[in-house]
Amino acid sequence: MDMSAVRCPAVAPESREDMVAYYRFNEGATRNINGEMMAQSNAWATKDSSGKGNDGFIGLFSDEAGQNKEMTIKCPSGYVISEILFANYGSSKGGYGSYEVDECGATNSMSFVEEKCLGQTTCKVMAGYANFGNPCKHGSKSLAVNAICALPIPDPSKASWAIGDPAPHWVGTAAGPAVSCPYDDTDDIPDSFKSVLEAGSCDKWDITKAVAGEAEYFMLKMVDKCGYKNRYPMRVDGYTTIVDTSIMVLGGTSPYEPLFASGVSAQLSYPLDFAAPTLDQTCGIASEPEGETLFADFMWGGADGGFDMYCSRYRDLYLGMFIPTTSHGEAVLDLNLSVVGGEVFETITIDVAPAAISTATSTTCGPTETAPECAVGTCEDIVAEAGIEAMFEYVALDEFSNQLRTWDDLASLSLVVEDGQSAIHTVMQGSMEGVYEFYVIFPHEGNFTVTVRAGDDVGCSFHAIVTPAVPRTAVAYGLGPAMRFEHSMVEYENNLYVFGGASKDKSFTSETWKLNTGYSTFAQGFNYRREVNVAGMNGLSTVASTHIVQVNIPTRAWMEAGKLKADCSDILLLTKNGIRMDFWVEPRGAPQGCGAEMTSLWVELASSEESFNLYYGNKGFKSYASSTVFAKDGMGAFEDFEYSGSPLDNGWTLSSLEHDTCTPLEPGQGGDPTAFTTTEAIALSGDRSLAVDGYSKVGGSIKMASAGIGKSFTMKGYLFDTLCTGYHYLDEELKLYVDEELVATTDPTEFSSMYIAGGAFVDDLTGGTRAYWDSIFVTPNIDGVYSTLDEEEAVFFDEDHQWMRVGVLDPPPARQAHSAVVYDGDMYIFGGERSAYEYSDIWKYDTNSDEWEFVAPRNSSAALSRHDHSA
Repeated sequence: MDMSAVRCPAVAPESREDMVAYYRFNEGATRNINGEMMAQSNAWATKDSSGKGNDGFIGLFSDEAGQNKEMTIKCPSGYVISEILFANYGSSKGGYGSYEVDECGATNSMSFVEEKCLGQTTCKVMAGYANFGNPCKHGSKSLAVNAICALPIPDPSKASWAIGDPAPHWVGTAAGPAVSCPYDDTDDIPDSFKSVLEAGSCDKWDITKAVAGEAEYFMLKMVDKCGYKNRYPMRVDGYTTIVDTSIMVLGGTSPYEPLFASGVSAQLSYPLDFAAPTLDQTCGIASEPEGETLFADFMWGGADGGFDMYCSRYRDLYLGMFIPTTSHGEAVLDLNLSVVGGEVFETITIDVAPAAISTATSTTCGPTETAPECAVGTCEDIVAEAGIEAMFEYVALDEFSNQLRTWDDLASLSLVVEDGQSAIHTVMQGSMEGVYEFYVIFPHEGNFTVTVRAGDDVGCSFHAIVTPAVPRTAVAYGLGPAMRFEHSMVEYENNLYVFGGASKDKSFTSETWKLNTGYSTFAQGFNYRREVNVAGMNGLSTVASTHIVQVNIPTRAWMEAGKLKADCSDILLLTKNGIRMDFWVEPRGAPQGCGAEMTSLWVELASSEESFNLYYGNKGFKSYASSTVFAKDGMGAFEDFEYSGSPLDNGWTLSSLEHDTCTPLEPGQGGDPTAFTTTEAIALSGDRSLAVDGYSKVGGSIKMASAGIGKSFTMKGYLFDTLCTGYHYLDEELKLYVDEELVATTDPTEFSSMYIAGGAFVDDLTGGTRAYWDSIFVTPNIDGVYSTLDEEEAVFFDEDHQWMRVGVLDPPPARQAHSAVVYDGDMYIFGGERSAYEYSDIWKYDTNSDEWEFVAPRNSSAALSRHDHSA
């Protein structure tokens, strides 16, 4: 059974358009402030069950007498004056049943009338100085009274509604304030609300969604469990007034209204984020919110145009408003009753979306910066080569510097290039939503001014320093056509087709070859190549078939020259036969990471290989570098903690040694497993790192077994230090480098496991510290092996750039010096000669079916035979 239908009586408004209120007298105000049933408690008030909020008073007497006039308060036979709701001698406002003090009033008004009238059936009171003094010395005065007539003793024969327990119902049982759409019924709200509410619709309103810079409104309604206004008569400062009993039920300690106040009752806050320490701090274990806390503003329906006392029509309504400026998917709006001594009663998670794009704050990334971590409000100069595409990232921000979450502005973005001949450009989606990649090709050398636009809005400008074009060598791996001359070549859909010609030995050929160029105007092709030579590999082939070799390259200089992407993702390693080689790049932020003066690549190399090719400068290339190179063929181990939870559930074990934490010696003291957990607070590569807590935990040590590496090995791990006091280290017996500087050495030992330790010092006086480990790897070291880079070559190369033999069946007769054209997707050849014989035939090669076909013209003549002609 639906209890709300049984315990929430109501009359459909459409059934009685002229209905003002719907009273059921045994469902009146017969509950205390805690929602408990109480017989005859305030039984003279009754709730309006129509939902219109027009609560009534049973047995109400109301009158007003002018100065020096006598007021007679008279109840029906059998009833007495049981309560004085309001009495004021002076200046009052409002109408019958809704009086309240206006400018002044006698302080003894209530006490005098109560003493004279309570318990009487009839009572006469003179409105004069003798009883009340002269409270309003410069104006006329009157006596206004609201009173209740009730039974002196409960009597079922006279008024059943005033006796005993009420029927079971939820009318008047306090519920939490209801957060609702403020546009639901704009005809039934105070004028003060209407004056500030912007045009809106409940179809689009959602309290869990907001937009930076836009006012977000919400309504708070104080209601009972049936959704009706939840007001009850109570004595406040000597007067009987109606307050919302939800205040008390929800934990408030005061019945006073208004319940909600600007700057107090609602605050929008943001999650905490890890705050990295600065070098001038002695210890930096802290978090800070991802946005500034914002307090909401409130308007009260009873504050303007409504009476402060029991007949105020809109006292149950509060209009809240806040204007967020920080975008976040998990902002939190807390609503509280602190104004009346209460606590938070509702928490709402709000997704604050960014505002529209602002070219004034949006920014381009510099040659060594990766999106979205680019300097806001600056657009740095770039370097490019004429005819070779340049690429820069553009981070779309709103006016509050929030990064946008979509690529919706793609169509509106463009470049204006000045100070030279026009350049061509395009815009593509970037590495994440809100990040765009601009590709631009400058036609000649010079200094160009480049400006970003979003529609008609002009953004920042920067300079492109363009160097002269350099001739490039087209590179293709694999089998290709033999050298020839006097052949034909055409282009179709960015692929080249070659037919016929004379070989070096002057023989003629009828071969057809296709070159897949993989060409597109933008985001394609490597432009630079270096040969990498590896020395010291001789004689190693008997030990292992492959090895991990360290190769150092100057990535920062290449980035600054516009030849390498800032994330090092456009690096390709190929053997001399064009086979991909696996490798891993040390991450950005590491001493030898991507973007450093010298960056370390860890490359899988066959023992028989002494050199390979390194390609770079392909702005559309997606990196395939992977740490899995360390896990192949027993060449090492790698751990980057890219999982949630404890490393003890992911292959690591806690050391069983006592006192391995360097804490004061205690019997049985060992490591604390909860001191080791992965976190997203900070990461050098990927999204997570290992947090080792020696600050609030005991600390300890963990290890992961890794056999077969030997006594000579390289082990690296990246430590983020919070600059506090404590100890953190890798392994127990190592030659130790910090930031590539040798600080300690030990005798060689057989490597058995990765080992991580952290904790506090033994003096028990200094606190410990937290630290974070990321990207720990170990690989065998090969003494005497080193690599060098050859000079840079300007090339054009794509992995799709390869030859293939086509049109093998029934090709035209071998020939040279013929002509070729492309028409409607097919290649046509005409004429040519072989051994002084001239051809006049026409052949068609279908690029889709890969077939040759002789084409018979309607008319033919030997006079058409020719070679070395044009078409």
